[in-house]
Amino acid sequence: MASLGIVAHGRLPPWVDVAMASDIVLVVCPTEAQRTHHLRRLADAGRPADTTLLVTLPRLARLLRQDLGLPDLEHDREVMSLHLDAACRRAQAEGRFPLLTSAWNISRTERLQRLYARLSEEDLLGRAWEDNPGLDTFGSLLSDYETTSGRLHPASLLPRIVSGLEALQEKEAPFTLQTVEG
Repeated sequence: MASLGIVAHGRLPPWVDVAMASDIVLVVCPTEAQRTHHLRRLADAGRPADTTLLVTLPRLARLLRQDLGLPDLEHDREVMSLHLDAACRRAQAEGRFPLLTSAWNISRTERLQRLYARLSEEDLLGRAWEDNPGLDTFGSLLSDYETTSGRLHPASLLPRIVSGLEALQEKEAPFTLQTVEG
């Protein structure tokens, strides 16, 4: 049974140090600087640490993406934005966005991307709400882009990881988490 322990800022309790040195817990640090600090501290104490079990959220997401066999993230955000903007312009011309405007511009596409990413982080996509600017349409266009390019939009990463983890059998664990106890 997994458990969660939140440790306040400052000196770590001794049980965390012992667990980190024995590779039985996953420690998620708030920043890369904090992670580096803990790795140095363990090394100075002569305790080796599995660097894949002392992570930040972005590092953990990268490891789990690889473990689950998900596609790479799209690294060229400008090209992706241009492709999405062209798709949004076509969709707007076809009347697929609820708010009809005389002209679509790239700033609207960028605002939709930011809104989609934020709602994705908060697990709020797919909920009905008044004055929705067309996130369902945008999500469909984004999915089409991911299929065509073979890469994930950064906003799709966490939902895809969660879906992948939920699809695993209870006794299965991604490679990164196989040694973690609890």
